[in-house]
Amino acid sequence: WPSGPKISLPVSYHEWIICQDFFRKSLVNPTICDNPDPVCHENITAPGCHVEGIWRAKNMWSPRRGHGVVASNNTIYVVGGRSREYASINELNTVGGIQDRKVESTKDHRSLREEVLLKNDVWISEDGAGKHWRLATPGCRDPQKDVLLQTEVWSRDRNDPRFPKNVGSPQAKCARSSDCYGQAECVFLEGSKSKVCVCPMFSPREHHAVTVQHSFYIDENNNTFSEDYIYVVGGFTNVRQSFCADRSCGALDGYRIAMDDAWVSNDGVSWIQFKPFSSSGGFRGRGAFAALTAHSNLKVKKPEPDKLWIFGGETANPKHNDNEYLNDVWYVNLPREPCCRANGDCQSEHHPLRSLDVGVCLPGPFDWVQSSPNTPWSGRSGHTVVHEPPLTSNKFMERVYIIGGGNGVELFSDVWSWSLTANDTWNKDFDPRQWYRVGDQSNLFFGPGESDLPPFEYGTPHQFYLTGESDISNLVRVHLPMPNRNYFVNISIPDRIPLVTDLDIEIMRSLDIHKIRDIAE
Repeated sequence: WPSGPKISLPVSYHEWIICQDFFRKSLVNPTICDNPDPVCHENITAPGCHVEGIWRAKNMWSPRRGHGVVASNNTIYVVGGRSREYASINELNTVGGIQDRKVESTKDHRSLREEVLLKNDVWISEDGAGKHWRLATPGCRDPQKDVLLQTEVWSRDRNDPRFPKNVGSPQAKCARSSDCYGQAECVFLEGSKSKVCVCPMFSPREHHAVTVQHSFYIDENNNTFSEDYIYVVGGFTNVRQSFCADRSCGALDGYRIAMDDAWVSNDGVSWIQFKPFSSSGGFRGRGAFAALTAHSNLKVKKPEPDKLWIFGGETANPKHNDNEYLNDVWYVNLPREPCCRANGDCQSEHHPLRSLDVGVCLPGPFDWVQSSPNTPWSGRSGHTVVHEPPLTSNKFMERVYIIGGGNGVELFSDVWSWSLTANDTWNKDFDPRQWYRVGDQSNLFFGPGESDLPPFEYGTPHQFYLTGESDISNLVRVHLPMPNRNYFVNISIPDRIPLVTDLDIEIMRSLDIHKIRDIAE
């Protein structure tokens, strides 16, 4: 993709998705996007057939890494990341020949190249299986307002240095919003002498965190109103650090900076910033960190607010040559009820979030709390977090698990757990004091490995962990019990499926292979 047997010329990624709803409205002939007649799939040259309509059914997000993925109400969201896409090259930017005059390209010649670029687009799949996708928003190619004002102001008003005079790059100059790509808007920035394209949502980025909060409230008539909020926090974006005359210049992918901003949306299209990009103080900018949303336990008399948790990550700043790997923990309280309750519009079909909601029914910019500046686990990035909510199946013992990651020198294989309680300590895996549970609904044991409680035939979990010294007979695949739609886990002993048969073990032992380390060697 995006070419194929139905066309003879390569196409750019933008051309391939041109029939998505966001772009279709601006087409001169939008009928090319109509569902094609079945004959068009066999003969695209038949009268009335347009290849764009065929492409639309196959459209999806471009190949990428460092993107965010969440599921909400049987809908999958893919957000941003570092992408690989085919893009057209302007004829003026091509080079033909190295002597005399420039060699002109042949008529109708297409020049394409594969580009690697940061994205902030949002793709949605509503079939529950990720087979069919639609573009919620293409995002922008330009930075958000506070990033521009802190990184690309190249001159200021002589009479009042508080106001910028020249902001952004020559490519960002515009006369109207239609000159900008995607959702970007053409605006004056606090006194700048010319308009520039500014992104009204988060800047293109990678290794950001995306998580979902399920908010709801029950009115006096026992009617339930629910709404999911999607949060985007931090990540790495690119900024320019060079200027030519009174404009920034150079490649936009030249310098990486870690973001500390936070955004929220209830539809994936319109985004509200509730924490600005600050570059200093308090919660530090970071990417490749772990984040989760922990919902409050409503069964207690005074439930706490929901919380958005941040664990560790990696810093990056063009002014410093080395990155720092963090092992701190932060959280921000999230109101449990949707904003439509405070705004009185839950009965309406659409109730978009507003900037006025920040600090009222949305978190405020100064609501971030540091739970721990230094945890027992090493500073890291690229790790995974898993949340075990409080349920009857675990006697309402909430747990969060930090798994793996790295620090640029080594990769970690450790696992740490914590109860999300300030006065509790982190426990390292491979530790007999680690909490675990075995048994079934009628015979449940839940507690630390070292205790005075009677032992069970299943033993403690750490005896099943594999190392290089483990015997080859311990090679098994463990199938964990699956939760149902109400997140209730059927308590049962996990199935242990052998990965090697008795005959396999006999043959390996005859070859003097007894431990897992022997297989690796």
